[in-house]
Amino acid sequence: MIAINRQERDVLRDELKMDMAGIDEPLNWLPTAEIPGPLWHETRRHYWTAMHLLDDLGWSYDDPRETFYVTLPPPCSDRWLQECSSDAEGVLLEHAQSFGGRRTRHVGISVPHG
Repeated sequence: MIAINRQERDVLRDELKMDMAGIDEPLNWLPTAEIPGPLWHETRRHYWTAMHLLDDLGWSYDDPRETFYVTLPPPCSDRWLQECSSDAEGVLLEHAQSFGGRRTRHVGISVPHG
């Protein structure tokens, strides 16, 4: 379990919102006679992870907490971050730079590949 602050949560939640845009795609597969097995399972796993993260980060954008706990097991969160890392790193850097004249330290998302 890791604790993140409100700004980190907002960045991840924005990434989740973009990621969840395709959640209805599997419904298009249902009328077909041949459901793509591995793709179906991978898509199901991906959106299960996203839903778990929403549970941790709060469904309401205006959640009053200042600290959020990511309870997703590291292999699951690492895989999701790996899938979204390039977009999330760009968003995190953009948010860090938006603090104007304040000097900020950018820490990239490091996800083990393997």
